[in-house]
Amino acid sequence: MMFASGVGKNGNQTLGAAAVGGMLIGMMLQIFVVPALFVIFQYLQEKFTPLEFGDEENREVKSELKQYARQMAIEKEVKSKQ
Repeated sequence: MMFASGVGKNGNQTLGAAAVGGMLIGMMLQIFVVPALFVIFQYLQEKFTPLEFGDEENREVKSELKQYARQMAIEKEVKSKQ
């Protein structure tokens, strides 16, 4: 539409330029402004209310990690014997 010719050329070129310009502005906002705002708001959130993880001392997780570590050690032994 931006490169229209013939009958209705002026109106089509105007609409085409508006559409292309709007898409370019929207793309620039999504590429640069939105990520910048995300970083800014994340920084502010961490500054005022730092994230806290409630399950740092979870016994179930520790036992699962020990079990996984034992399994990995057994697999290493089997591979080294072969």
